[in-house]
Amino acid sequence: MSVSTTSTGLPRRWESNLRSCSRILAGVRPISPSQITREPARASGDGRPHRATGICQDGPMPPRTQSLRRAASVLLVGGCLVGLAACSETVQPTDDPTVYTTGGHVRCSPGQSVELDGPSHHYVVGGECGAVHVRGNGVTVLVDRAVSLDVQGQSVTVTAQDRIGSAVLKGNGISVTSGSIGSVVITGQNNAITAPALGSVVVEGDRNVVTTKRKPSEYRVSGDQDTLTLQ
Repeated sequence: MSVSTTSTGLPRRWESNLRSCSRILAGVRPISPSQITREPARASGDGRPHRATGICQDGPMPPRTQSLRRAASVLLVGGCLVGLAACSETVQPTDDPTVYTTGGHVRCSPGQSVELDGPSHHYVVGGECGAVHVRGNGVTVLVDRAVSLDVQGQSVTVTAQDRIGSAVLKGNGISVTSGSIGSVVITGQNNAITAPALGSVVVEGDRNVVTTKRKPSEYRVSGDQDTLTLQ
């Protein structure tokens, strides 16, 4: 699945968080003299004014106040960084997939693994899935994004709206289309992978077609009449 980025090269969600942090930090302003309330010093019994306690005085800011301001800034920046770190964590797939057998709409919670079964069913899968397993013949799947894709069957079509971390195809006549795929293993005949960006590709079988914009980082073929097409 291709991660949506901005002109800075950062994922769009990171960019949004950075802008939010910048706006928060921009709102932190030094205390101006006009914002300080001063009270007149009251005279003691000997005629000398009391030393003001807890009241801001003219002159440099007390070291304690400066330390508090620095600590507040550190906490604020730290909170922003924690938020960004949370966005960068990779969703880990759950171990046991939830099995669906009747087709229709499926919604993954973050990292949830699903198994889509049944002949000639149509599935629409939303959310940030972990592992997506497809089992059956004539199945059609439209998925938002997935950490991994595992397809076993005949005449299966899978379209991913975003990036797929890894894909394994076992069978004949399987077609997978995605924005990008980190690694692909194909076993069988007449299968097709289409993605603008591919990592490693391993093909075992005959008449399989791989279509991409640039040469994969690794391309190994064991079979006859397998084709790599660069668009």
